[in-house]
Formats: sequence, structure tokens, C-alpha cells
Amino acid sequence: MLLDLNIPRPDGLEIAQFIRERFATLPVIIISGYPDMIDRVNQADLKAIVRLVVMKPIKPQVLIDYVLAGGDCIRNHAAPAD
Repeated sequence: MLLDLNIPRPDGLEIAQFIRERFATLPVIIISGYPDMIDRVNQADLKAIVRLVVMKPIKPQVLIDYVLAGGDCIRNHAAPAD
């Protein structure tokens, strides 16, 4: 999932915490314009799901390279059983 943490309520941190609680294997890529985002991710205890933090402005090639290099993305995870 691509997620910007600075969005209106529920904000991105709340959404990321929901993902961590309900979909713990869903990898998240954070998109941010704030240089302290890695600290915020660590403080919110989201390291388990956040695989990459990409700074704005986004260079699409960074995401492409990450996926092509075998980065932890949704294609690497089996669909959850109901």
C-alpha cells in the first residue's frame, strides 16, 4: 500500500496503525514531504509494516526499482484466508 501520512482524518498514522492491527502482513510504503518521517514511523511502532519511506516529490523510478529488486511488496504475499 502506498500511504501518505499527512492526510485529513483519519490521518495516515491512524490508517497505518489500523493496517498493523488488522492486516499485519500488508507491506506499506510511506510517501512524505517531511524529513522526520522515519522517526515518526518508529515512534508509532510501525516498523513491522513500513517497508520504505519515499520523500516527495516522488520519483516513480524509485518505486519501480524497489519492486523490481524484489522489495517487499504485495506480490510477495499470499492472499489472506477468509
